[in-house]
Amino acid sequence: MKLLINILINLIASLLAACVIAIAGSVWVGINELGSEVVLKILVAFIYVLLVSWTIYVCKAKRTTSLDPSTTVPKFGHGTRQFHFGLAIVLAPLTLIWIIIPLPSPPPAPHPLPDLDIICTKSDYTFDLQALNENGIKMAYKSSHASGFIMHLDQDIGLPMIKIPGGTYLMGSKDLENARPQHQVTIRTFYMSQHEITQAQWRKVANLPQVKIALPESPLAHEGDKMPVRHISWEEAGEFCERLSRAAGKTFRLPTEAEWEYACRAGTTTPYYFGMGITSKLVNYNGENSDGPVTVGSFLSNNFGLYDMHGNLWEWCQDLYHDNYEGAPVDGSPWLTGKVWISMRVIRGGSWMANDKASCRSDSRRPNPQQKRNPDVGFRVMTLEGCRMKLEMTLNVLMIGKSRARLHL
Repeated sequence: MKLLINILINLIASLLAACVIAIAGSVWVGINELGSEVVLKILVAFIYVLLVSWTIYVCKAKRTTSLDPSTTVPKFGHGTRQFHFGLAIVLAPLTLIWIIIPLPSPPPAPHPLPDLDIICTKSDYTFDLQALNENGIKMAYKSSHASGFIMHLDQDIGLPMIKIPGGTYLMGSKDLENARPQHQVTIRTFYMSQHEITQAQWRKVANLPQVKIALPESPLAHEGDKMPVRHISWEEAGEFCERLSRAAGKTFRLPTEAEWEYACRAGTTTPYYFGMGITSKLVNYNGENSDGPVTVGSFLSNNFGLYDMHGNLWEWCQDLYHDNYEGAPVDGSPWLTGKVWISMRVIRGGSWMANDKASCRSDSRRPNPQQKRNPDVGFRVMTLEGCRMKLEMTLNVLMIGKSRARLHL
């Protein structure tokens, strides 16, 4: 009887230990973002197998009392030992099946209501264009128009998004080794931020609830609300997109490399959207304008109405870096497989630190470690969703003294 009580106590203790290890394993998996339920399953299964083995050992062993070494507690009989061996044999395949068969994934959580009073309003944009001829001589100005919407992060800070009409274009260059071979890519309609993300926009979104990783409220000393944010890693740019997505009720992300080049070219086939060449009067690329980036929108836009796609800051893309375009997707999707440079992401557009014009070309591409923060790397965001969602939000209407109102978007 005494042995049975000891076994029962030890069984309960072992089960509690298994639960503790299972919870610890779950927390560890979550913290390290391995996303693998197999680790947790193996931990729990190991505890159960260990439990059965220990039980068999205890049942077979003779126990001596501390008062009288000659007195032993009777061990279980042959039938009981067979029962425990059988239990171990039954548990072994069940454990393997439990490890192999995946658990059903929970349904994706819907976007919660905004943590900020973020709404979008449709907007039209008018901008000036400038082109250069083959000799680098400025040609006549002209005005153009684009449509899109503005994400209102608050009453003073907006995020203008430009509609990029879908189409097919020739991606890459025969002049740059890592941009070969040229290939046709079809892009669907999407919306891209008109400018590189600014410091004011960054601070607003960085104060939203964390999704995966923490974000610095201000990566650098305050340079100005309309200055582009920099010293941002690829992971941090992705976290920015996820926080913005949850607050706005639509999915924002970094553009793919194909989407970025399509948006940069804006229907042109020349090395730059200005034409065959650029000057420091049109692009911030060689330090002649300043010893750092300049306020977004300081130079003329491309045909889509996007600013600073050449120079100012390199911009993060989704894709992992490849040495060339052999096997690249032709549908504009991110390229994350094949002979990749591990943890190296694509950056595009050149920067104020670039000494050569070639790095600012529409087809120029470089690798950059995704965890690295550079003084000349920033980003812009895109979304496939326009401002057409029937989303009901509650927001502060400042004009009527912080009263609450219902807006149907």
